[in-house]
Amino acid sequence: MKKVISIILLLLIINTLSYASQDPSPLGEWKGVLSVNGAKLNLILNIERAGDSLTGYLESPDQAPGAKIPITTITQADKKIVIQVNAIASKFEGNWNGASWVGHWFQGGQSLPLSFNKHILERTQYPLHRHNYSTEDLSIPNQDAIISGTLTSPVGISKPPLAILVSGSGQQDRNSTVFDHRPFAVLADYLTRQGIAVFRYDDRGVGSSTGTFSGATTNDFANDLKTVSRYFDVNGGYRYLGFVGHSEGGIISQLAVNEDTDFIILLATPGINFSDILIEQALEYQKNYGLDFISIDLQKKAHEIAASDTADITQILKKTLNNNNPQVLKYIEVMNSKWMRFLLRHKPEMVLSNINIPVLALNGSLDTQVTAKPNLEAIGTALLNHNDDVTIKKLEGLNHLFQPAVTGNIAEYRNINETFSPDAMAIIAEWINHRFQ
Repeated sequence: MKKVISIILLLLIINTLSYASQDPSPLGEWKGVLSVNGAKLNLILNIERAGDSLTGYLESPDQAPGAKIPITTITQADKKIVIQVNAIASKFEGNWNGASWVGHWFQGGQSLPLSFNKHILERTQYPLHRHNYSTEDLSIPNQDAIISGTLTSPVGISKPPLAILVSGSGQQDRNSTVFDHRPFAVLADYLTRQGIAVFRYDDRGVGSSTGTFSGATTNDFANDLKTVSRYFDVNGGYRYLGFVGHSEGGIISQLAVNEDTDFIILLATPGINFSDILIEQALEYQKNYGLDFISIDLQKKAHEIAASDTADITQILKKTLNNNNPQVLKYIEVMNSKWMRFLLRHKPEMVLSNINIPVLALNGSLDTQVTAKPNLEAIGTALLNHNDDVTIKKLEGLNHLFQPAVTGNIAEYRNINETFSPDAMAIIAEWINHRFQ
């Protein structure tokens, strides 16, 4: 029986080595603070989908506690949104900056600056209070961007090892926020309390970082990481420095390794070719959802075409897929993107074969995005013949985000309260401290 998969799910798959989508979704609860003549007014947007349209309501708890003011219309085009609230003769117009809707509130002839940020549930592991460490926000200039992030440093330890956290695919903020979880904030807090300095940063064009995200490749993100690494080599005063990369962030970390890198930690990182990752994910989605559109065989052909040296593959893909469905055309656009084509050409074994520093590779046994067995085996095969300090562990019962899971499916992520397994974090901290304290 020919294996087929929904193009809708497929377009999710190609961006779900992690889950911060490049295309902003306005769904959910958003909070903003409006400054009016020196007063601060809290506003809350609640947006949901109704058929093919968006609907919702506005709350102004400082002025009308409990009142839900209906939103008249919501119009979104790419990264711009317009929200009309006729009941109070007001309108919000904003643009997505990778983390927030930033724009203006129009009411009573006034135009007031306003940003709406996604309301994040407070998970039990989120560090509400610092524990014996300092926190500093830094901005590091690159050739075409400024990379902004947060440095947490243990108190009373001279020249602690420094771990730079590197996020996966999509527009990620410094906390790697996903499904109301902030795994990098949790991991940074844990490691710093174990005597390890940690720097985590917003991707280019996201949050406080400048530069352009759209059109950037994994190699561009690796150059950003190299810039961050050089900054700490010169200014940090750290005896040891290494990278902790999650998912595509592990590939970025490998590409950024240089003579000043002392260690690398690969969390749920692909060890097999990216095409094989996509096909494994496609089969997993087919098993769970059983939908159609593009066959596995055609996907493999599309990957081969995208990995070729042909400059523009749009017409070749159209002829190969022979389908003018708008979603298929969107798939072709993604396949022709610089980011996708770089990853499909990337050969993990070639990069790993040149890494001679200590390596820790971890994967959850229930990871359905980067399956543990084939990827850990491939990483081991590429490293163990020439590198004498390689630790590879499959962690039972954990998913792609290193949460304790039942099935490992994406649908579980939001419903799991724990953000990052303490056992997994302990392995990371102990591995670093055993070698570099």
